[in-house]
Amino acid sequence: MKNNFLYVVDLSKSENLKYHLDWYENFKRKFDVLDLSKLNLKNLVIFFRKYELIVFGYSINYTIDQRKAKFLKRLLNTRKTTVAFFIQNEFRDLKKKIELFEFLNGDILLTQLDLQIAQSIYPKKIQKILSIPHGLNTLEICSRINHKRRKYDFAICKNSDYPLYCGNISRNIVIPRFLKKIKKINSLQSQINTFSVPHKKWYQLLLNSRTTVACESGSAFLQLNDEMRKKINKLSFVNQELILKKYLNRSKNSFNGLSIPARVFEAAASGTTLILVEGRYLNLFNNGKHFIELKKDLSNLNTVIQMMEDEKYTEILAKKFLKFCQKHHTLELRIKKIIDAI
Repeated sequence: MKNNFLYVVDLSKSENLKYHLDWYENFKRKFDVLDLSKLNLKNLVIFFRKYELIVFGYSINYTIDQRKAKFLKRLLNTRKTTVAFFIQNEFRDLKKKIELFEFLNGDILLTQLDLQIAQSIYPKKIQKILSIPHGLNTLEICSRINHKRRKYDFAICKNSDYPLYCGNISRNIVIPRFLKKIKKINSLQSQINTFSVPHKKWYQLLLNSRTTVACESGSAFLQLNDEMRKKINKLSFVNQELILKKYLNRSKNSFNGLSIPARVFEAAASGTTLILVEGRYLNLFNNGKHFIELKKDLSNLNTVIQMMEDEKYTEILAKKFLKFCQKHHTLELRIKKIIDAI
């Protein structure tokens, strides 16, 4: 047993989700790990009753079935331990996720949102909330960053669009427009995949590329009751800009639920320079020092392309960002923050 801590996860649907495995590998350093996809429920009793801290991790919220939840509930009712719970995918069904948190006797709610936003949107009866965004996996870092030897100047694999009710124009509108422009730049050797790939292939692609693009994840119009989501899902037309104008921008009871995607730290680990669509990113990074900023209206596209073409500049930026993340934003530090909260 490692430090009297347990990390509970279900990796049955994590093949294309590298961050699931990154969190898993880092929790294994100090925690015992229980993968619900590999163990028989009858054998789980030995894993409870002896832990100071139990963390329900990534994937639990959408893989756990009613039978497993009830079994875990019975075990947790007999324990004297602190239960922390990753909410995950905080752009819909927040009420259901909170219900599971409460059903499993949750003590600490772990959110990817800005802490003030989370404290505003989640019920006041939840006494402890920690903002735990994604972080750098130090177990998988590029040993030497040399952009002259990389095959591609730019590479990306498809990220699925967010539902229209999220109003994430950076993912749904800006990045597709940017990619159309990049395809036409003959001076850049680009690898643009329109499909998702297993995590190992994605990371290998990053290692072979000097730059990639990303944006904030989640919903710009987050609601606890999903009122706007239900209304928009009933519409017969599909147009992000029109939905923004007629519905989302008129919403008075929504919150900015945008956060930092795992791809930011995957790029850092691979020594790949990030082109980030302008946003807050929880105010953790500095434009020009850690990444190349892309304006949402693409007004600085020519400047961005010039920076992408400069091998020396992208290499320096990648090295600075990796060093910064190693110091301030590792998964180890995120996990330590959870431990320190008990």
